[in-house]
Amino acid sequence: MRQAAWPAAIAITIAACGHKGSPQPPDRPAPPAVEAFVIEKTGPAVVLRFTVPIPDAETGAPRLVERVEVYALSKPAADPAPTPVELAVAAHLLSRIEAPAATKPPQAAPPVAELVSGTLTFTDTLTVPAADAAAVRYYVVQAVNGRRRGPLSRILKVPVAALLDVPTNVVAQYDERTLSVSWSPGQAGTRFVLDETDASGAGAKHVTPAPLEVAKFEVPVEFGKARCFVVRAIQISGDVTLIGDGAAPVCVTPVDRFPPPVPADLVAVAGDAGVEVSWTASAAGDLAGYVVLRGEGANGTLQPLTPAPVTATTYRDQTARSGVTYQYAVKAVDGAGNESGLSNRYPVTARHPGDDVTPRARRER
Repeated sequence: MRQAAWPAAIAITIAACGHKGSPQPPDRPAPPAVEAFVIEKTGPAVVLRFTVPIPDAETGAPRLVERVEVYALSKPAADPAPTPVELAVAAHLLSRIEAPAATKPPQAAPPVAELVSGTLTFTDTLTVPAADAAAVRYYVVQAVNGRRRGPLSRILKVPVAALLDVPTNVVAQYDERTLSVSWSPGQAGTRFVLDETDASGAGAKHVTPAPLEVAKFEVPVEFGKARCFVVRAIQISGDVTLIGDGAAPVCVTPVDRFPPPVPADLVAVAGDAGVEVSWTASAAGDLAGYVVLRGEGANGTLQPLTPAPVTATTYRDQTARSGVTYQYAVKAVDGAGNESGLSNRYPVTARHPGDDVTPRARRER
């Protein structure tokens, strides 16, 4: 009887093997290391940026990163720095940042699977008690996919209170072409970044594509547009950028008070249909036109002939009286109503149709 019971017991044990509890889902692919991990600190705001692979939904690529975990710890500057393993523990977890599942809506028939790089950001706003003013804040990030974890990033550190000199003597000025912002250069080797803000200093946006080595920045002028700027010192060490505080915004609204160039080479020729006046164009980007002026006699006062500016560089005076000598001149006017100086004066004697102006006719008069 005992020998007959063994096969049944064995059969029961085999049948039950592997069927205890709920089925476990297959684990996801191992996530890669987070790439392009950089930090930019402006005042109390520490902005972390990094990239992770994101599947292109059109190609059906697998998801490699579900989220990124950010760990941070502040320590006195004199204390030893933590290692990545010491930093990446639950007590120092700062945030979990979800990664996009896909970059595009899926299609029915995906081609070869592909991945693209996606940039993620996180802002850590620091509060700085007086006792922690000399502290250093350490950061490390790690990609996670389901239950699997990728390699820890390198540690990046920033001073909790970065003390960079505030630029002084900031001045904004302009001419007819350029708006410039200048300031005192500060210590040797200091670089700068220029932000455009509103009058209160809010909504700062970098307008310098790279840190400036010189204490001046220029952009094309835009008349009538109010602009405010804040200059800050910047320090770059590896992948960590520190941006200092700026003084109050310097604001300017350029006003076009600049006259256009003077027209040149004016010539007046008497003809049967009147006096033809022509000149060389004024090279002004906002030119509105020209005002033609005429004076009677050698020293007559010039008076406008055109009630409104004309856009052509020629004008026919049909009101000139035959036998009268006139002086002609022209001036340019821009869109803001600024007038140039007068062109050269040109004298001419008007004549009517039928007037004989040959040398013989002039001798017989």
